Amino acid sequence: MMRSGKTPRNKPTTRRRLLREGVFWIAGGIAAINGASVFHQFVTRPRKLVSEEEYTTFLDSLSLRYLSASEIIRPHRNVRNGVANELPPKHLWRNLTKTLRVADEIRSRSGWRIELINSAYRSPAYNAECRGAARRSYHLRNMALDVRFGAESMEVAELARTLREERFFKGGVGVYSSFIHLDTRGKNADWGLS
Repeated sequence: MMRSGKTPRNKPTTRRRLLREGVFWIAGGIAAINGASVFHQFVTRPRKLVSEEEYTTFLDSLSLRYLSASEIIRPHRNVRNGVANELPPKHLWRNLTKTLRVADEIRSRSGWRIELINSAYRSPAYNAECRGAARRSYHLRNMALDVRFGAESMEVAELARTLREERFFKGGVGVYSSFIHLDTRGKNADWGLS
């Protein structure tokens, strides 16, 4: 006979089962862990990144109008196939400045909300886990953003190309169904949906 309000002993609650199996959902993916203390840490607060405060100070010093440091840092917490991304090494921090300014200018001119930065810097190990990622990706150099605006990707790409024609930047514009890729590689490149 089962007592009221109790879970039967042979059917553990979802949380208990997940803890026992060492699996939980994080940032749209599945990661394997051991122990409840780690589960609790990831569920209650985001993973602390090395040099996060210092990188936040650097990003704040750029005085971007529409992008916050927390939005830029968020994709560095992503985990794919058990491989965690990380913040860029300090010598690469300045590389992202021009690309951030491009995304900020798109937002300024269009009024489209920046819904999500999918990807910024990717560590080599993390990049290797990203399906379709180039082995020499500009994400590895901290020069690229994958960003979703509150508009169709093609519209955003058109505005990005207009900025290139105005010589606001030189770089790549990649169009995907739900986001665009922007980079400041120093030469123009286009790819994706047409």
